[in-house]
Amino acid sequence: MTVEISFRKLPPVVALIDSGAEICCIRADLVRSLKLGLPRKIKLCGLSGQPQLVDVVQAPVILGAVDPNTTNIVPEFLEWFAVVPHLHEEAI
Repeated sequence: MTVEISFRKLPPVVALIDSGAEICCIRADLVRSLKLGLPRKIKLCGLSGQPQLVDVVQAPVILGAVDPNTTNIVPEFLEWFAVVPHLHEEAI
């Protein structure tokens, strides 16, 4: 299942919903566009492979597309994301 999300001043992206994930993930190129503060580090391991040390950032998220002609009743919120360089999806 997917959901459309928006980050400040960026076009909306389609995020994959993974109910079994322990942390959200975001592609590294999106993080560079957001110009977020200094990242933290965590070890991240997928279903297969070795754990990798990756950056973790907190980003403001809006559910749905930002449309000036509509009112989104869900407020913007901050979410932690592991920064994955070659993530297939834009966000999980």
